[in-house]
This record gives sequence, structure tokens and C-alpha cells, in this order.
Amino acid sequence: PVAERTPLDFKLLLPQAPAVGDDGNYPLVVFIHGWNGNKNSTGGGVESEHIPYVEAGYAVLAYSARGWGGSCGSAQQLNPECSNGWNHLADARYEVRDTQYIAGLLADELSDDGTPLIDPMRIGVTGVSYGGGQSTILTSLRNRVVETDGTVNPWLSPAGKPMQIAAAAPYWAWTDLTYSLAPNGRNLDYVSNNSYFGPAGVYPFGILKESYVTGLYGTGNANSNYAESPDEPPLTQWYTTLLAGEPYTVATAKPIADEIIAYHSGYYWLDPEVEPAPTLFNSGWSDDLFPVDEPLRWIHAVNTMHPNVNAALYATNYGHARASSVDAGIAKASVREWFDFYLMDIGEEPGPVIRAKVQDCDSSGTPTYVADRWSELMLGEIRFEDAVGGIVTSSSSPSANATQSFDPITGGNACARVNDSPITGGLVYDLPMPDTGGYTVLGSPTIIADITVTGVASESMLVARLLDVSPNGTELLLARGAYRPDASGVQVFQMHPIAARVHDDHHLQVEILGHENPTHRQSNSAYTLTITDIDVRVPVAERPNNMQINKPAEKLVPAGLVSVALIDVAVPAISLLGLGFMGAFLLQVAKRARRN
Repeated sequence: PVAERTPLDFKLLLPQAPAVGDDGNYPLVVFIHGWNGNKNSTGGGVESEHIPYVEAGYAVLAYSARGWGGSCGSAQQLNPECSNGWNHLADARYEVRDTQYIAGLLADELSDDGTPLIDPMRIGVTGVSYGGGQSTILTSLRNRVVETDGTVNPWLSPAGKPMQIAAAAPYWAWTDLTYSLAPNGRNLDYVSNNSYFGPAGVYPFGILKESYVTGLYGTGNANSNYAESPDEPPLTQWYTTLLAGEPYTVATAKPIADEIIAYHSGYYWLDPEVEPAPTLFNSGWSDDLFPVDEPLRWIHAVNTMHPNVNAALYATNYGHARASSVDAGIAKASVREWFDFYLMDIGEEPGPVIRAKVQDCDSSGTPTYVADRWSELMLGEIRFEDAVGGIVTSSSSPSANATQSFDPITGGNACARVNDSPITGGLVYDLPMPDTGGYTVLGSPTIIADITVTGVASESMLVARLLDVSPNGTELLLARGAYRPDASGVQVFQMHPIAARVHDDHHLQVEILGHENPTHRQSNSAYTLTITDIDVRVPVAERPNNMQINKPAEKLVPAGLVSVALIDVAVPAISLLGLGFMGAFLLQVAKRARRN
């Protein structure tokens, strides 16, 4: 209906008409901008990024998502045509459907010689952050569209042409937006069914990433178009509820999570009956907003449901803070290679499936490890055990200096080193010095422990951090993770994945704290955690050496979760640094192993 329409501001770039042959049937690449962006934003609309695609024969679409820029952004709120132009927070029924609708219009459009402008079966989607999340929903839906009433239908152009996503390449994407913004710590990188509330629906609501969420809300409130009607997406109400903190109840927080799970997260649109498009995720190791375990959740599920679909990850230091743009060129080149193969049938099939470039904080150059599955990267494990353990109080936290430096908003540098102060009320473990040559931490540091909560478990929390300590005592944050524990029992949780070298004159330190405000919001409630039988497992790229590096221990899989299945032919992780021709050869071996 006209009354429900929203003006969308877009631009379309087309290849020059050929001297001979049809002017049309071009593959289409849609660039979707990030939060606080528009059709001209970096990652979503910079023409210098688009021109090489157009010159290679692609049609390129960039548009301002509803509620941003010329699509009813803050400057257009008084425009009568924008009475329904609210920001719906990457909703499958609105923003995602907008992309599908515009692509459908282009599929029905004819060029001057009467050829359809684009090929409706060769559509690629990419975008950074907010655009990456939408790209993930689009590839999960692939050939389906979600109507405004929530019903799901085949994706057809207005003239009735079947449409589909043929390839996707999200940057810095979420796959479960609720978990990204308020993690409960229950995600594990070795299971395939990482739903927010768990297989039985009993996991607690999580811990707000306060500094990030506050910043995102503020920029959107200033530059986007938030709904004032309770019948529209109440972003201000959601923010106020989450910022108020514990107790998060079935009446307050759960409806927010249920809505975001249902319509704003690509993981939950995966369907055993519908293959997603081949999808390449580019994620940053020290990205504190959408870390590497976000794409892993989606990849593991796709590997289980659709083992023949290429669901790939390139992890570098390119991402939200505390990551950076240092590896942007690597990431963008991988996306172009992806689209060339899947939309143009140019070149070799991209791969290997998992590529992990080690974070470089000393400009020494770092290797890239490749494997066919995530689990194959972690050939060894550093172990530390403490049967006695101790008490963690709700007030225990890092020093003010470490808090500021390691927060993504007030600090934002993944390579920052600080002088920290002793922690009271928490647990701190200094692991042994590495053997000669050091090792490479690669994966999700894991803690298994017997935890008893004195207080209300669903209002308690802990934060675990892995630090690199230099000879002069300065600390570098490698990984962190927040966890909402059960009332009692043996429990397992992980920090977000990292790839980093630990030199042999440094050592690792593990902290278990009561909070990390404002990076993770401090609970309103007081509690104590009695933690015993602590088993710290730090995955490394190196093989067991009968000294410090052990064979990875058997995983603890909580009830109802499904361990990621191993493939029949495993390709060990390979370091490509400095291998030249041999590195290229090994890449091809890894690709062939996956295809076979």
C-alpha cells in the first residue's frame, strides 16, 4: 500500500555497453553500508571501491538503508513521505526485504537493447558491520523473502522472476545480534547448535556490552530515524531496558531477545531445506563488537546442515575496535576473488575454507594458517590446572588504567600495552614461560571449572581475560569473554578467538574477574563465585612437543549441544609465511582436499 511505502535513496553503476553482444544480464553486487552510514559510506558506497567491479562487468548497487541518509534519515524526519521510514535495525521484513525489492526492480528493468539489466540468479551481497549483518540474513534466506507480517515466500521480482543470492561476503558481521550485544557466554566454538537461550531454552539473558551499545545507540539517535510509536521498533525502549541492567526478566528482556532472534539474525534463518549461498566472512581478531565466533556459529551450522556449501572465514586484524584497518587490502581482495568465482566463473575456487592471519603487534610479519575446518587449526594446547581455586566477588575488576586502555571505545587499540595494578577479589594465574621459540595462540581460550554462586545466578557474571605479559611487566590483552554462570556445577565457557604470537621471554596470564565495566556492564546485584577445579586450556597452532604443548584435551560438551563433526579427510593447519611457491602449492592441496 502507498501509505506504507518508504522512499529509498540508491545509486546504480553499470558497465559500459559492449561494442558487440547484449547490454545486460550483468551479475549484480549489492554493497550495504554500516551503522551511521549511507549510500556513499566506506564499505557501502565508495565509488573508488565500486569502479573496479563495474569495469570488470558487474552491475553495482549501493543504497541508504531505511532510516539513514536520503532514505528517511535524521535530516528527512519531517518529510511526509517518511512517516513510515523508521530504522528497523536490519530487520528481515524491512531492510533486508528492501534490498530484495530493489534487486527485483533491476531484474525486471530492460537495457536499451531490450536485454534484462541484471541476471536475477547472479546476485552477490556484501557490506561492513550493519551491512555485514544484513548480508548474512540475505545469504541465509537465499531465495526466500520475509513479508512484513512475518510470512515467508519465494523471492520473486515484481514481474515474477525467481531471484536468489548467488554469493555473499560479509565484513565484520554478526550472526546472532542478541549474543553480539549481550553475550551470556554460552557460545562454544566446537558445537554446531549455538542458539542464544540454548537447546532447552533455559540459558540466561546475557551481559550488555555497555560502552559499545551506548555508542551505537547515540550515533543512531543523532543521525538515524528511531520510531516514536510503540507499534514500530522501539529502539529507545530496548536500549533503556538493557542499560537499566539486572534483573533481566521474562517480561522485560526476553521479548527483546525473541524479536532480535526472530528477525534480525542470520543464524536463525538457516534452514535444512534451503542451502545458503557460498559465503565468505571477513572478521577481526580483536573486534570487540562482532568477534570471530560470530561467523563461526553460522559456519558450523552450515557445515552440519549443508556440508557441500562453501562457508568460509578469513580472520585478520580488520574489524571494529579494538581491531583496525591494517588488513583491509587483504580482506577486500579476498571478496573480489569470491565474487569473481561465484558470479563470473573466473579463476580457481577460493580457499582454503579457514584462513587465519596472526595478529601483528610488533611489525615483524606474521603467518597465515589455513585449514579445511576451524578445529584443524589448533594442533596443540597449553594447559594450566588449579584444584583449589578461590573466590571471585562481584566488585572485582581491572585497574582503571587497564579498563580504559582495553575498552574498545576509550582505548580501541589491540596492540596497547599497560602497566596494571594487582587485582583484589578476583583470580589471577601466571602461566609458565614458553619454551624456546615461544608459540602461537590460535583459537578460543577455554575455562572449565566447578562454580557455585552465592546470590542470584541469573544476575551474576564473570569476565575472563587472557593477557601477554612482557619482561618489564606490561600487559597486552589478547582475548576476553563474559559469562553468566549457572547456580552450581561444572561449567565451561570460552573467551573470544584470537591468533597471536607469545615470545619465549613473555608469558600468559589469565584473569577471572567479577566485572569489566563499561566494556561489559557491571551487574546491579552483589554475589560471590566460589570457583574450584579450574582447568585452563589455551589452543595453539604448534603440535604437541612432549614439553609444554599438549595434545588438545577432549571437549566438554554441555547437555543438548552437538559437537562439530570431523570431516573424513583432514588437512592440517599450514603456515604460509615465506613459503613462496610451496605456499601456493599447499593452498591448492587444501582446496582439492575439501572439494574431494
